[in-house]
Amino acid sequence: MLRRAATIARDQGSRALELRAATDLARRWVTAGRPDEAAGLLGRVRAEAGACNPADVTAADDVLGAAAVSAHLV
Repeated sequence: MLRRAATIARDQGSRALELRAATDLARRWVTAGRPDEAAGLLGRVRAEAGACNPADVTAADDVLGAAAVSAHLV
């Protein structure tokens, strides 16, 4: 559901909503032991996000950090 939300947001040109959906999905993937997938998706979306809400950017960066830490533990 979150992947679909991110795709729809991207198709509609809403980078902010795409970033939020990708962040939530990546957070779930990190928790589920899939940090590489989480980092791949969120890293791409984060790089293309541009000027989004600073809180959303910070949340994305936090999840990317958690993915990196988790990847080293796997």
